[in-house]
This record gives sequence, structure tokens and C-alpha cells, in this order.
Amino acid sequence: MFRRQGGLFQRQRGISLVKVLLGGILIGLLAVSAMRLVPPVVESYSISSIFKRIVADPEMANALPPQIRAAFDKQAEIDRITAIRSNQIQIYRGGGVLSLSAQYEVVIPLHSRVRLVLSFSPSSQ
Repeated sequence: MFRRQGGLFQRQRGISLVKVLLGGILIGLLAVSAMRLVPPVVESYSISSIFKRIVADPEMANALPPQIRAAFDKQAEIDRITAIRSNQIQIYRGGGVLSLSAQYEVVIPLHSRVRLVLSFSPSSQ
């Protein structure tokens, strides 16, 4: 659109309503996607934290795998961990040092046929 100013025609500048609406929709979609990503990432950090607590516990240094899995189950129940179960934990002992790890995937539905797959590998190290 042109407007007349002082006898000369100048082009108007600025953001149109359509651009503002499209920008708002884009920001909204990004915000919803980010809100869906945060819980699995936080849960992965919680699992790593549980692994580190178990490894740091002196009672677990010589514990058998069923005892270690039971300790994880107790902590997972307290922290409301649902992504993995204790039977998915790999338990290693190298040089008398206990090490725990796991691998799992979380599928997040974004839209009708669009899904996001996140792979996590928390460990005690």
C-alpha cells in the first residue's frame, strides 16, 4: 500500500497481521514441542542420578545383581521413573568397581503421524 505524504508516494513499512499470526503459530508449535521434550530428558537425568547414588552406596559395593536391581526399584518408585525397569539395567564390575548403565528410547507423538524418537544411555559414570 502506498500513502501520500507531502506530495510524494511512499511505501508503508511494518509487519502485517498475517505475519504476526504466522509467527505466533510457529512460536506456539515450538513451545508445545519443547514442553513435550522436557519430561523425558529430566527423567534420564534422574535415572543417572539413581545410578550414581547406588554406586556410591558402600553397601552396594559387594551386592548381588538382584539386590542392586531391588535398590533401583525402590529409588525409581520414589522418583516416579517409568521409562525403564530394573531388568533393563546392565551391571558391570571392573576391578571391584560397580558400574550401572541402561539404554532405552522414548517415542513422543508430536502430531497425527509425526513422532519424535529420543534415545538415552544413562550411566553411573
